[in-house]
This record gives sequence, C-alpha cells and structure tokens, in this order.
Amino acid sequence: MRRRQAVVLIAAVILLGAAAAPAQAPVEDQGTLVVTQRGQALGEEHFILHSDAGGTRLDATLDYSVSGKPVRQRAALRLGPRGALKSYEWSEGASASITLKYANGRIDAHYQAAKGTGRDYQFEMPATTSILDENVFSLWEVLAARYDWAKGGAQSFGVFVPHSGDPSHVTLTAVHPPHALPGEATLHAETDQASLNLLLAHGRLLQIDVPAAGVVIRRVPVTGR
Repeated sequence: MRRRQAVVLIAAVILLGAAAAPAQAPVEDQGTLVVTQRGQALGEEHFILHSDAGGTRLDATLDYSVSGKPVRQRAALRLGPRGALKSYEWSEGASASITLKYANGRIDAHYQAAKGTGRDYQFEMPATTSILDENVFSLWEVLAARYDWAKGGAQSFGVFVPHSGDPSHVTLTAVHPPHALPGEATLHAETDQASLNLLLAHGRLLQIDVPAAGVVIRRVPVTGR
C-alpha cells in the first residue's frame, strides 16, 4: 500500500527510524530545527520531548512554505516502557490526518486524505517497530538515545513509515571524529535510500547532514513563539 497525503520536501530521508532499548534516565528537551537545502531555507520543526522509565512523549509542529503558501503539520509519538510502540498521530491543516494505534501485535491505522472518505488498514509487526515520518526530524533524537554505545558497531533498527505504509530499517554506526568536543558524538546512518550523519551533544540532536541531497537540519536557539 502506498499513499501520499503530505508535502514531501526531502524524500531522501523518509525511511529512517528507531527500535526499542532499555529504559533510560529522564530526558527533557525542547528545540527548533531549521531545514535547508543547498543554503535555501525550506522550513522549521519545533519539538518537545520527554522520556523516562515510563515511556516517551514527542510532540512536534512543522512549518513549511510551499509555492508561497504556509503549510503546518503536527505530529505526536507515544512509546511505552522500553520503547514499545503505543501510538502515532499526524495531521496537516484541519482535514488530512493519519492515526496509528498499536495493540496485540499489530498497528490499526486510519488514513484520512484532505478530501474523500477515510480508510482503515492493519499491519502486523512487533512492538519494537518504530515510527519515522516524513519531515519529523526530531525522531532522530529518540533513535540516538536507543543506540547501544557500549556495544558500538553497526546496529540495525526496524521501522514503519506511515505515509507509504512500508516497513524498512536503518543501520547506525558510531563515528568518532578527531576534533569532537566533550559530550559530542556522531552517528552515521544508512538506509535503502540515503546516507546521513547525526551530530549529538549529551544526547541532544544538534545537526543532521544529508550530503548527497545537500540537506542540513540544524538546531537553533529556542525563542518565543
């Protein structure tokens, strides 16, 4: 099943995600990510993340301009203890939406296009399946928290991409740059469609680079909205 309900700005980086990991210390983070391609601004993502032994909550608002018109998307991810998938919601404007609920070994999905009748689907997959959606780049911070740094090496994570309805995977490998500052770390990611690098500081996402596409997603200071 393949669907397209949202504006896809960066198709090269949509098939990426995370998988379950041991419970972690509480994490509170809030940030703004600015998306550029070859120096041209494409949009912004504003997110709030809370993660503790009870689970993870991620809420994001994405603002883009398409043909001079503003486009706003919202996304909300909920994970249970040890990263088990609970739910995911996405919306664009007041009409288009995707709702995913996980229970009993499957995802119950409702797809509502901007026009027409909504459709329901079911996808069987383990609770360790993670969600990565188009343009919601803060999901990479959730992913980075689940990488086993003590183990190191290449680690593969299964994902589900809501807008295409496809399962996929991403392989992460720790990179140790020679001039990293204290607390900084880099993960290299490989998918079926893209290669990219994540720069982190004390577990918080600072930047994503997609060299082949000329795309940079960079954290900027949070200001009043």
